[in-house]
Amino acid sequence: MTGRHYDFFADLLDGMDMGLCLFDADDRCLLWNNTFLKFFPEHDGHVHVGEPYEANLRRFYAARLDASELANIERYIRDGVLRHRTQSRAFVFDHRGRRLRVNALTDSDGNRVRIWQALVQEPAEAERSDAQRGFSIDLLDHIPDGAMVLDQNDLIIAANDEFRRLYGVRPSETVVGQPFAAVVRRAWAAAGRPDEQLEPGLLDNMRFAGSPFEIELPRDQWRRVIARRTSDGIGYFTHSDISLLKRQQADLLVAERRAWEGERRYRLLAENSTDVIAAISGDRTIRFMSPACSRILGWGPSEMLDRDVIDFLHPDEQPMFLAALCAGEGSGLGRSAAFVCRVRARHDDWVWMEASIGAVQETTLDGADIAFICSLRDARERVLAERALKRAHEELALIAGSDPLTGLANRRRFEAIFDEEWHRAGRERLGLCLAMVDIDRFKAVNDTFGHLAGDECLKRVAMVIKANLPPGAGLAARYGGEEFVLLLPNASGGQGQALCERIHNDLKREPWSAVAPGLDAVTVSIGLCIARAPQGASMAGLIRIADEALYRAKSSGRNCTEVQHAV
Repeated sequence: MTGRHYDFFADLLDGMDMGLCLFDADDRCLLWNNTFLKFFPEHDGHVHVGEPYEANLRRFYAARLDASELANIERYIRDGVLRHRTQSRAFVFDHRGRRLRVNALTDSDGNRVRIWQALVQEPAEAERSDAQRGFSIDLLDHIPDGAMVLDQNDLIIAANDEFRRLYGVRPSETVVGQPFAAVVRRAWAAAGRPDEQLEPGLLDNMRFAGSPFEIELPRDQWRRVIARRTSDGIGYFTHSDISLLKRQQADLLVAERRAWEGERRYRLLAENSTDVIAAISGDRTIRFMSPACSRILGWGPSEMLDRDVIDFLHPDEQPMFLAALCAGEGSGLGRSAAFVCRVRARHDDWVWMEASIGAVQETTLDGADIAFICSLRDARERVLAERALKRAHEELALIAGSDPLTGLANRRRFEAIFDEEWHRAGRERLGLCLAMVDIDRFKAVNDTFGHLAGDECLKRVAMVIKANLPPGAGLAARYGGEEFVLLLPNASGGQGQALCERIHNDLKREPWSAVAPGLDAVTVSIGLCIARAPQGASMAGLIRIADEALYRAKSSGRNCTEVQHAV
């Protein structure tokens, strides 16, 4: 959608009393409507195009935090930016007397669209009928996760046994009428740390119902909290133990062996997981697919059922996936294989995902056999990061192995590649040529025309040498000072001599007077070592032979090539 279309859309939402704000891929504000300013008057007259979302959040929090919480504003801003970037479902929060529901979506250009809706307040408790006020606390004990219900003042009005277990509440203790933060503090106090400070983001995260958050408890225990609030402010919170997240697959398989209650628990965990979880039969047919596939891949779960899982995998990764399935058969519960693969999205795009496959032998209540449980996690950011890191390493390696003046390989890189090619020539009985090239009377060039002209001569000689290397073969390096070295793997003596002759001829045609007035010519002397059987001589011996040939070229009047064969 173009900016002009977003302007139209913003005006349309104004007529429905819904706020809109558009941010680019770098979290900078692009446009907003009047309802947005009505919901967030602290931005009126301050928000501007190009403003970072962090600045937007700073005004938002400055308008709502009391003095006791202002010390945590930087933490709140960081968490708010993370919510902005990762939000995938609507959540509810209170601001300036309004209860707002907000959702966000990223468009095809990477822009982030946020839309706010004011919720209509439901009748007060005193105005409700008896049926409306009725609430069966026993229902919470049928929820396999921990559950608590908060009133409009964020005080606990109900909690199930699993909630009490997750937070170490003793049977003699009560949580009703207390804020949730008090339960967390009591858990720390029970572990002998009564002065433990609450996580700064806890109070802030509690306000944004619908955005999952995590809580740290003693003994390296962690809980994940997901919340929903009704329009009258009642909050329903579920709590799960994520300390043993890696055992999630095994927990799912154990739950599936139970009766109807076990199956419901298995589906509850799978359907609320942010990962894509699939149950696959022995013939590779998909028997269950969690709803997360809609968010990540665009497929509805029913569209993937009863199809071969291979249909959704990139051809390059299908053999790896099949090998993981074969390796998993008979390996026992809890044994799994993990790898990164591309999975087909609905519109024929490929999404990088981290796959983990565990083998099982189960039968569902409807008679379908389950042989494997596969968990798929979005790995696009990880793959992009790994590729960027690889490119960076390659660039660093290239920089570390290059001569900064001429752009040719440096001596260290030459010696490493020479070692590889010398061993390869010995194994495969190939010949090679090695040439040492030295600029004639280079000191006189520096003394007469200056070091800048000397550097330009070095670069031009290097350019001529590099231009004469065979495409995709050979290596030219600056060996030191005004000396260069050429390596021609699997080359005959005739090829080596022809290359040296081309270098001499090209240097004659080079416009040296453009480097410095009065500089008529720059020539080189070359010593060429031709080795038909390199395994008969050491690397140092080949370099010595080329150097001896170079000395003869210098002694013979320079601007020529002398050849010597390795014995």
